[in-house]
Amino acid sequence: MAKINEKIKQYREARGVGIGELALVTNVPYSNIKSFEDGTLMPSLQVLKRISEALNIDYKELNMEEDKKEMIKDTENKKEMVNH
Repeated sequence: MAKINEKIKQYREARGVGIGELALVTNVPYSNIKSFEDGTLMPSLQVLKRISEALNIDYKELNMEEDKKEMIKDTENKKEMVNH
């Protein structure tokens, strides 16, 4: 299953939308869109919804359950690192 970052890029490219255009339409900085796509930054649910609206898809297409589980696991790992 594709990750959120991969899905954003796939849908954006399939619709022929450039990163700059997506950034402009969603009012999200270009650098953030780029970081979402390369997986170094995770969009908030609000931003994810704006991106999905701009790409004319249901945000649930980007935010599948598998991705949520992965985010929870990453958060738990970070908490463990902080507590050690």
